[in-house]
Amino acid sequence: MATEHRQHWEDSISRLLQKALSHKEVYTTPISGFQVSIHPNVYSPKYFPESKWYGQQLEQLVKPGQDFLEVGVGSGIVSMHVARAGGKARGVDINPDAVAITKKNFAANGLSSSGVVRGEPRRDSYYTSASGSPSEADRVRATINARNVAPTPPALTDSGSDSDSDPLEEADIRVSDLYTSLDPGTKFHYIFWNHPWQNSSAIVKELQTEKTLDEGYKALSRYMSQGRSYLHEDGAILIGTSCYADLKALDQMAEDNGYRTMVQSQGTSLLEDGTEEVYYILRLVDLQK
Repeated sequence: MATEHRQHWEDSISRLLQKALSHKEVYTTPISGFQVSIHPNVYSPKYFPESKWYGQQLEQLVKPGQDFLEVGVGSGIVSMHVARAGGKARGVDINPDAVAITKKNFAANGLSSSGVVRGEPRRDSYYTSASGSPSEADRVRATINARNVAPTPPALTDSGSDSDSDPLEEADIRVSDLYTSLDPGTKFHYIFWNHPWQNSSAIVKELQTEKTLDEGYKALSRYMSQGRSYLHEDGAILIGTSCYADLKALDQMAEDNGYRTMVQSQGTSLLEDGTEEVYYILRLVDLQK
């Protein structure tokens, strides 16, 4: 990637981070048909569009009744998309403010971790325009020539939920350093993390936070290596990343942990100043199977 493009992106992100930090109280914004409350100490989907994009892709991938874990839930927007489609969405975050605000957002939008949704999911409306033509989310999908596109697994036949259950239980969102707070024996069909993209502190200071920097991708390595024990037999670990991450280092780390990466989804979005970001959801293929 050209140095000038990288510098322009860093400048754009720095400005957006400063805008996000200017909030001193919880604020609310509409995203994908949800009313999303955002804590100022939590990564903001109002200013950074990748969370919405990841959520839109995963809402189509995760089938009703499948077990889904999001690491680093933030404000919960990704998991809320999955829950709206009937997935059993659970989440963890090392930040207690993120856990609290995600629980609030699930409740405010009639969602739970059991696959129960208050009202009919409206996922189709976010992918097709009123004229019936593909939406922007559809148009941005593409493939990367150097990679294969991963197949979609079959849907489960039993969601294991009762849509008429009352009351709607609190979402299962926990304070956790990756997997540390999960119950023994817990298994998922999908585990997803929009990981901190930066792996070196040789970046502008605004990007040197726990939300944006994982020095040497050490946490990402733990995410890969420890995730195996929390998967169903046909489960998969997914990584949300971008063209501004160190993709070569990520691929090497996957190989070191016994995986190869495949592109599950690819797309683009624009920051508010028009800067383009390219997003990927990578699927880790376990070479030990």
